[in-house]
Amino acid sequence: FKQCTAVDKKEAVCWKNRGIVAAELQDSKDADSSLRKAYRMSHDHYAAFQEALLLDKIGRREEAEPWFKIAIEGDPENANYIYNYGYHLLSRFRNDEGLEQFDNVLKLDPTHRGALEGAGAAAFAESNFDAAIDKFLKVTAMEPQSETAAMNLANAYGKAEYCVNATKAYRRVVALNPDRHEAMAKVVHFSTYVCDWSKRRSDFKR
Repeated sequence: FKQCTAVDKKEAVCWKNRGIVAAELQDSKDADSSLRKAYRMSHDHYAAFQEALLLDKIGRREEAEPWFKIAIEGDPENANYIYNYGYHLLSRFRNDEGLEQFDNVLKLDPTHRGALEGAGAAAFAESNFDAAIDKFLKVTAMEPQSETAAMNLANAYGKAEYCVNATKAYRRVVALNPDRHEAMAKVVHFSTYVCDWSKRRSDFKR
């Protein structure tokens, strides 16, 4: 890109594009400077979003947060902005806030796979396995051939000790990838494991 100089919207686009390319080339200093100039000129929410992603990527996470907020304020129905802000919050161990953002994404797009997986993973990390199962079931319904989605669901069933469904889910993983030996070992484990009967009753309802 040529040097961008004039203070008008056309040149703001030039600075924005320059910043995006510089970020892709890992020139964080030029990217940071260019994206900030673009935002100052035009208040372009996409420039703010790109600045947030850049700062998050290079580890300046505290500085990234206000840029995420600026982007979302500029386009409050942009699920991608909200989704990335949710992951930013999770990376800072603010799980409740991150989950709230994923919920906001799912209100806009109930089939947003990233938000479903993120919410499921966060629930799993908090040992809220029923919530994780609910999210992972939706992902596997959308992507029935996804080995990763199948394994996430199987692991959630396993951690919840829903033996019947854990066995079925791990068998599904093996069907998708016969070389997934840890899944085969789980099939053997859960097909013979004696679960708590209260959990086994819940198991049959799922």
